[in-house]
Amino acid sequence: MTSVIKVDTIQNSTGTDALSIGADGSVTTQGAFYPNGLTAWPAFSASRTTSDWYAVAGGSIIVFDRVDSPADDYMGFNNGNHFNTSTYAFTCPIDGIYSFGFNIYTANSDAANGFSLAKNGYYLKTGSGTDINNIYVQGTDDINLAGSYTLTLSANDTIDVRANTGSDIYTGHSWFHGHLVAPL
Repeated sequence: MTSVIKVDTIQNSTGTDALSIGADGSVTTQGAFYPNGLTAWPAFSASRTTSDWYAVAGGSIIVFDRVDSPADDYMGFNNGNHFNTSTYAFTCPIDGIYSFGFNIYTANSDAANGFSLAKNGYYLKTGSGTDINNIYVQGTDDINLAGSYTLTLSANDTIDVRANTGSDIYTGHSWFHGHLVAPL
């Protein structure tokens, strides 16, 4: 047995429109729709508060401590506040498919530079157990290294950017960003 419900608008108990269905089948909502009780769609873009060169040891988490959007040309944000500017990591609020990317301006004064994403403190691995997207440049001066990843993650997983080897970074041209693509 099939049923058909014919409505143009669904209202909440106070009479405010919550959902409208157009003649073409389009659906609109009053306000945004967020999955699993979230109050904002998880997304961030982070950089560093200072613009200077600094050295990092292999295994170090890269400092991204700026997500604000002041009147200058930086367009940082932290929807849902899931990126922590003290630990420099994003914590997944729900199970889902997430996308992350980073750009590191590097190779000012050393011969080797490498950076990767880490999940829960460990570099991402392939099925065979080797580091994936272990970006490494040797003997190159001043270069942008970038990586992007789409991952299935669980609630409370953390993601950060780490140096694979002793490296240097110019923070004025380096950033880290990510967002929830779809909840699971």
